Amino acid sequence: MEDESRFSKLVELLGHHDKEEMYAATDILKETGRPAVEAMLEGLKNGDVHIRSRCAWVLGKMEEENAFEPLVEALSDPESKVRAFAAGALGKLRNPKAVPHLVNALGDEHYSVRKGSAWALGKIGDGRAIRPLCALLRDTDPGVVKIAIYSIHHLEPRDERDVRFLEHCVGVARNRTKTSVSPGLKGKADLPRRTLKKWSEIIERRKEQERDVKKFLAEQARERRGRKKMGKLIRKSELLSNRP
Repeated sequence: MEDESRFSKLVELLGHHDKEEMYAATDILKETGRPAVEAMLEGLKNGDVHIRSRCAWVLGKMEEENAFEPLVEALSDPESKVRAFAAGALGKLRNPKAVPHLVNALGDEHYSVRKGSAWALGKIGDGRAIRPLCALLRDTDPGVVKIAIYSIHHLEPRDERDVRFLEHCVGVARNRTKTSVSPGLKGKADLPRRTLKKWSEIIERRKEQERDVKKFLAEQARERRGRKKMGKLIRKSELLSNRP
């Protein structure tokens, strides 16, 4: 009970206006690990938006798997700050089950949530996020576009359709990076093209591997047929040699 009370007080400090107090509480909770998790899960329901968002942040830093469902629920929090931190925390967990929820969050009305979700999808690395992230290249916020570009670059295509879809979106990204007044997007015009080249090479390598596998299987089949035919000939010759 004493520990629970101490952890609850530390969680309350996550909402403290003094940053030193807040960061000190964050470090203690993170270092304490699993015993402090229950208090932070309760903190996700706290009435203070700062406590809720920072509990999500710490749970993400801890990569606490038991926080997965509560963090998914936090994606529906009425405050955008909480939703954004929850999205980032889910990225830290790298659980593929989060992908559909994060893809939905890409349509959030607040840019910080879209940005956090795009970052998280890049961290998880699931190919299901490719097309939703490509669509995000049209976002009105330059920061969201920048994160989407980087996340796409760290994913691998599932098949040629993903490559063609990115090819369709490269022009959009090029225009956004060239016309944007945001310094964060300047100089990023070539990254989607590099991604496209990388993806094309990946698909070509897969095709070569498939061709090698098919060739190997065909050779194995020919060898089996040859052995089978040879076995029949040997049996026939034995029968002939055993005749009186």
